[in-house]
Amino acid sequence: PAFCENQNELLNDCPLNGEVSNALVSSPPNAVTPVIQVAFWEQVRSCDVDAVLDASGSTNGGGRPLEILFSFAESDASPEVLQGDFLADESKTLPLPVEELEAGTSHTFTVFAENFLGRTAMDGPWTFEVVPEDAFVARTVGPIREERFVNSINSAAVEIGPPCGNSTVDPVLEQERWTVSELVDGVFVEVDVASAGASSRTLLIFPFQLNAGSTYQLVYEAVVNGHTLRASKVLDMGFLPLQGLITGCDQTAAPPAPGSARSDLFILDYGIAFDENVGSSSSAAARDAVSLSFNVTTSPTPGLSEGLENPM
Repeated sequence: PAFCENQNELLNDCPLNGEVSNALVSSPPNAVTPVIQVAFWEQVRSCDVDAVLDASGSTNGGGRPLEILFSFAESDASPEVLQGDFLADESKTLPLPVEELEAGTSHTFTVFAENFLGRTAMDGPWTFEVVPEDAFVARTVGPIREERFVNSINSAAVEIGPPCGNSTVDPVLEQERWTVSELVDGVFVEVDVASAGASSRTLLIFPFQLNAGSTYQLVYEAVVNGHTLRASKVLDMGFLPLQGLITGCDQTAAPPAPGSARSDLFILDYGIAFDENVGSSSSAAARDAVSLSFNVTTSPTPGLSEGLENPM
């Protein structure tokens, strides 16, 4: 270690003392846990070069790169390229050569992440399908899973890809629709929400239609040229902090003169406080969702006249 006589010296300017010392560096008790965000095509064409599993949007590495592992559900029908576990490359992606995957097959994987603090996370299972050459495909635009909040417009969008080798074929859309389901006791249950674009390729869900703390799956399904297309997105709805707005705090007043009646009246008003997870500031339900309790403590006031007390 270095010995610095002056605390203002830079460590590089201090001489080494020739001694050896050891220091144990342990993980903090509140170490961050990785947050996995994976993007991929749920439907891959047999003429695509690679099926790319992308976890580059994952966060909370603790200041260092995350280690990402893709684990595939093995079966007798699984090709060798999908046997076992695979570490993502430096860009946190895993490209899979489609030429080694058989058209008409589906493949399931789970994503694991670990940061240098030893905290781990898991996301999945997820499934992608290799469609026949003559089939159109539906693909989610952007990440397939996101954390969102109820006070915003939440959305999902898909794009339609042409079949292999014949990009001039026009898609004949027989039907399409979005469904929104909420995760209840481990099962996604379809729910009705106020939205726009339920019969188009972009779904918009209006604010305060989803519940904070819940997980939702937005599924797009369509039939194009006789083939079924499917794409989906998962929304994890986070919690927003309470808007605990209180007026009347931080006031001071001089004590009354001896023998006079106290006329000071302090009013603490939290009537404008609201729970943003329930509604906006103009929502009666959002204001009613907030309840406050007051803990009043007193202490002597410097300079208080002898014989007077601080009232509560």
